[in-house]
Amino acid sequence: MFTEGGLNPRAKILLRRRLNWQNIQFPAILDLTEPLDQWLTLSGRYAELFYKAWNSIGVPSNPQPNGGRAIDAFYSTLSITAWNQSRCSSTTAYYRPIESKRLNFHLLTLHSVTKIVIDKKSKRATGVQFLPRNGTQAVQSPRQNETQDIPSVQAKQEVIIAAGAPRSPQILQLSGIGPRKLLSSLHIDVIEDLPGVGHNFQDQPTMFTGVTYDYSKYPSPSPDLYFSDPMWVDQQLKIYYENRTGKISHRQESDVLLTTETGPDTQAYLSGTTVAFLSLRRLTNEYQKIIASAKKTDLAKALPAGIDRTILEGYKAQQAAILADYGSPDTGVHELAFGGGETVALVVLKPLSRGSILINSSNPLDDPVFDYGTFQHPVDMQVAIAMYKKFRQFVAAEPWQAVGMRETKPGPGVMGDAAIEFAIRNISQSTWSHPVGTCAMLPRKYGGVVDSKLRVYGVKSLSVVDASMMPTIPASHTSSTVYAVAEKAADIIKARRRKG
Repeated sequence: MFTEGGLNPRAKILLRRRLNWQNIQFPAILDLTEPLDQWLTLSGRYAELFYKAWNSIGVPSNPQPNGGRAIDAFYSTLSITAWNQSRCSSTTAYYRPIESKRLNFHLLTLHSVTKIVIDKKSKRATGVQFLPRNGTQAVQSPRQNETQDIPSVQAKQEVIIAAGAPRSPQILQLSGIGPRKLLSSLHIDVIEDLPGVGHNFQDQPTMFTGVTYDYSKYPSPSPDLYFSDPMWVDQQLKIYYENRTGKISHRQESDVLLTTETGPDTQAYLSGTTVAFLSLRRLTNEYQKIIASAKKTDLAKALPAGIDRTILEGYKAQQAAILADYGSPDTGVHELAFGGGETVALVVLKPLSRGSILINSSNPLDDPVFDYGTFQHPVDMQVAIAMYKKFRQFVAAEPWQAVGMRETKPGPGVMGDAAIEFAIRNISQSTWSHPVGTCAMLPRKYGGVVDSKLRVYGVKSLSVVDASMMPTIPASHTSSTVYAVAEKAADIIKARRRKG
């Protein structure tokens, strides 16, 4: 249920406009509130086939996925500012409106924080050190406890780390906050022994399958055909940048954006807004067998040998909670994303596997080591195999067969669970670009790094505000959740300051 309260006049007009398809009403704007715009686009005539195909195999259409139940087949909103057809991001929504007004807000780009400055006696964060990203000012010594001439800023109130799930744990570890054994091995002075820093890493394994069509019967040109013509691309880019219209604007039903980043305020992007988020019950009739298999799994074997006891205990608690979601008809475990072209993305939304992001050098210019832990928990592969079988049902549905859809990757010759598993391991990538969990908000006894107020355990005046604090990955894309975390964090931080 959505109301018009708080919306600007333009948003109210768009909210009242309705797009009808198959007797279902789709609002043109879903939950459009300031400052971040969400624009629902029509995804071309192929969308009709998409929904008919799902409906024919027992998956209903969801007319209101933003109503708290993002499940089954639906149109997904995109972060697009409707009036100028540009990508809406945290930069355009939060930063640019205040950049000339907030004299106490300074943004230094193309630099990286190398270390949090912490007073060892009081264990209070007092500032940060930083370097240019191009490395022109090299670190003079690999040993962190030696004096180096590195720029720094001091904090009067507190230090807030928001470097994302990949980099926040790296900064903490370089600053002496993390697993004692790891830090000591790199000659980093241990400020606080927090084993969970860098562990509990999660992302969503994704496989890109391939299809083709009888294009003489296909209802509209696919994105792949559009982009096979460089002259067309140049022409449409010119139209878009001149007046924000044309085939790559979201006013068109093609829903095609470019895969390069060019132009002011624009992130060009190739995608459709037709998706299916399926619960485990909807994905396979063997969902109870999969849940029972997960409960029998020795979780210690799914983690690196010698892992800290608190991390294992947290892992056990997480699995118990996730398996409750696995049994729910209202939680997605699988995403199928489709833009009308020849690629179909299959995503494990709620993986049980866990990885890590750990430094192997005390030099802050060195990248940390990423271990995604993909498919380390055996049930993730069981879910992936069920996903692939559901994809084949989707391709075989009569609406798609009427336009000659055929599987091309991995191919119809892949038969049997063993062959499917082999194919999945060869065409999957470990990320859907949604990393979370490496500074988890959990009790310390469960390997937690921050408390319910986002404060790092054992260190005063230090918080982490980004996707790394999420204990488990949401059954969705993570951008909106990150914005919600940041909004809540702002309230928490302001409340702390008022209390002194």
